[in-house]
Amino acid sequence: MKTYLTMIAAVILFSTLTYGKEINLEISKLKTSALKESSFIYYGNSLQQAGFFKGEKDFKPYGISAFSVNNGYFYLADNVNMMLKTGSLKTGKIIKEQKTDAPATDVIALNDNLFIVSDGNLLKSSENSWAILQKNIGFNPLYSVTNLKSATKTKKSLENENFSVTVRKKNVKTALVRLENSYLKINFTDRNLAAMIFLGKDKNNFYHFNLEFIISESPIKTERYWIKTDSEGNIINAANLPVSNIYIPIKDLFVDENGTFWMINPLSNGIQLLSGGKD
Repeated sequence: MKTYLTMIAAVILFSTLTYGKEINLEISKLKTSALKESSFIYYGNSLQQAGFFKGEKDFKPYGISAFSVNNGYFYLADNVNMMLKTGSLKTGKIIKEQKTDAPATDVIALNDNLFIVSDGNLLKSSENSWAILQKNIGFNPLYSVTNLKSATKTKKSLENENFSVTVRKKNVKTALVRLENSYLKINFTDRNLAAMIFLGKDKNNFYHFNLEFIISESPIKTERYWIKTDSEGNIINAANLPVSNIYIPIKDLFVDENGTFWMINPLSNGIQLLSGGKD
């Protein structure tokens, strides 16, 4: 009897998740906001430049691998020059750099502390050197400051803590999303969904997502969008994101505590720091 009731409960839960609020989203009619350029860093090897390897033979182009924004500054992981570069949002220029010794897959700026993830280990900056804070924490990028606070406070795995938010791609037309206690079925009526990624939750209790769509397979063409929603899935803000044909950084998206959306976009001669979405 207990097993039977458990099965019924599981069916009800699955039905709730699958048949909660249904949203039909037509991307072509999505009202989007323009992103603004907060900084532009030219490629090169000097202090105020960003490293870039243009690629050769079997090696693809690469450069800035990850970034973060905090308290008026931005931070770039330069894997060509093996530097963590700090820039001022006020001037848009890089003002200092610190040797990393090994490639970084993530940058974490929290209060007055700086962290990087290198070789799967969490390292903390300390007087121009790096001390291992935790080993084997994984490689998943942290896309929001809320996740950073939790991860660095608990010293647990740096995989995205999802605040009871889950996203499951059912098929190319449908995603099932749990936002705390709300269950949403989102139907994309005019696009084929490649991925829907939860970026984080800001202090105003809005939820941020990255949407990626396949427009054509030959030649390959994709579209990316950032959307901000409330707990019922209503879209508060959105932006059509540029898709770089130079290279894609490991972490090119970030949401700060106030809900501002940030993006780094590699171009042919330098890298853009873009921002938007602050209501």
